[in-house]
Amino acid sequence: MNKRFSTTWLALIALTCLSSIAIAEDAPRLKIVSKPGRPVCQSNSVKIGEVSSNIALCVLGGNFSHDQYSLNIDKKQVLKGIDDETTRGISSTYSGDNLVLTCLPQHEAPTDVSLEKVEAYQKMMKVSAEDAKRMVILAETVEVSRFCKATLGAISLIEVQVVFE
Repeated sequence: MNKRFSTTWLALIALTCLSSIAIAEDAPRLKIVSKPGRPVCQSNSVKIGEVSSNIALCVLGGNFSHDQYSLNIDKKQVLKGIDDETTRGISSTYSGDNLVLTCLPQHEAPTDVSLEKVEAYQKMMKVSAEDAKRMVILAETVEVSRFCKATLGAISLIEVQVVFE
């Protein structure tokens, strides 16, 4: 494997893990535990202009498929997308302002890598033990949650930690 390529991937995973830790330290108070096949929602009230509105973020967990995210304002769906779309952000306009929902993935790397796995990767990929260990860590790093934030112009509507079990 190209050393430059593997270093780039490792740097990307490290940055993702570090950003996950930084977000976790400033965790939002609202939390959704995603359930396959069942919508789970969290809501709060926010003042939009002079009116207090009910903002709800709902997640429908996929059964071996994409999770679906929807944002509702006063019980009307205003944004909807799958997990991959929310990573880069989905947007629309609402009351003349830009409405954006972003759900950034948070990853967890394994804390312990067995020597057997490192040796198997080393043999299979014909790389050094150090590179093999990096590959094992990369392969076993999983998405454990998403940090979702919806904004309307400069107004923060809702922040929710979506956790996968």
